[in-house]
Amino acid sequence: MHCAEIDSYLHVARRSGFPLTDAHADAYVDEQRRAARLVGLDPADVPADTAGLARYFDRVRPELEATPEALEVLRFLKAPPVPTVLLPVRLAFWRTLAGAAFASLPAYAHTLYGGGPGPSQTATDRRLRATGRALRAIPATVRWQLPPGHILKAVGRLGPGTHPSAYRLPAPGPEMP
Repeated sequence: MHCAEIDSYLHVARRSGFPLTDAHADAYVDEQRRAARLVGLDPADVPADTAGLARYFDRVRPELEATPEALEVLRFLKAPPVPTVLLPVRLAFWRTLAGAAFASLPAYAHTLYGGGPGPSQTATDRRLRATGRALRAIPATVRWQLPPGHILKAVGRLGPGTHPSAYRLPAPGPEMP
């Protein structure tokens, strides 16, 4: 699950136009080994870069299957239970978001879930880039206020001069793998 989450976040970020170099992507995968510890995994057993992540999926792909539990989670994610008053929001917003998330899965995952190879990568990339542009158009001061407030907490830890921005990612240097 950990590797699937990290791989999905990375691919969606890149496909949505987030400016990540290969070195940034490798650094992200390496950073997530700390998160692996929080869910009970030994960081030494978790891929440290994108090549390791790819090797992991090559190794486990033959073992993957759409279990009844996985299909139950898929149904839940496509239509989570909400109070009646929120049904219009779920229909208008959530369906679009869940559809984009499902479309971004690799072709082998679509096949596992019984849906054939899924939508074209080109169409999905266009959809993700449009979503990325729309989300990045939200002013930073508004984004920083959104729950759970993790950006404001990070700024609090790092100091008032901190200004998170995808466009201010450091250039890959010797400190990056």
